[in-house]
Amino acid sequence: MRLFVAILPDAQVQKALLDVVDNLKRQGVSANYTRQNNLHLTLAFLGESDRPDGALRAMERAASTPFSLELSGFGRFGELFWVGAKKDPGLLSLAERLRTALEAEGFSVEKGAFRPHITVARRAVWQEPLRIKVAPAAMTVRHISLMCSLREKGRLVYEEVGAVALRPEAKQK
Repeated sequence: MRLFVAILPDAQVQKALLDVVDNLKRQGVSANYTRQNNLHLTLAFLGESDRPDGALRAMERAASTPFSLELSGFGRFGELFWVGAKKDPGLLSLAERLRTALEAEGFSVEKGAFRPHITVARRAVWQEPLRIKVAPAAMTVRHISLMCSLREKGRLVYEEVGAVALRPEAKQK
């Protein structure tokens, strides 16, 4: 199965993200838009693996205290549009601890800089310039999710395999 570790947005953050999608559509952007149930912020991509138990162990070891996730800005990587997240110290620390814990479990993880973002559209075609404003939205991250990427009837579907709670008393490991 194709696995990744993610933060799933709450209703307020989802609404702000869907407003961006609506804005892109109103401006005539043709794209493969991320469906509401697939919106997420990837902390670590694991790829094909039959070891969800090892990923969950690593997530437990990396667990931290809850922190704030706040949307911040809009951008693109080529034909992929995203909404950014502020580089909160709690988010950055969790991502780094998670990478270390996953490597200790034998997973290969990306070595590049962590750029927190939520993809809202892929394979976008548009006319410049776009005028995109991201509404202020924030949430408290209280858990992280191990997700599996599947194809159902030709559609990409992300399904939660397991979750790990972030605890106020979590010890940094």
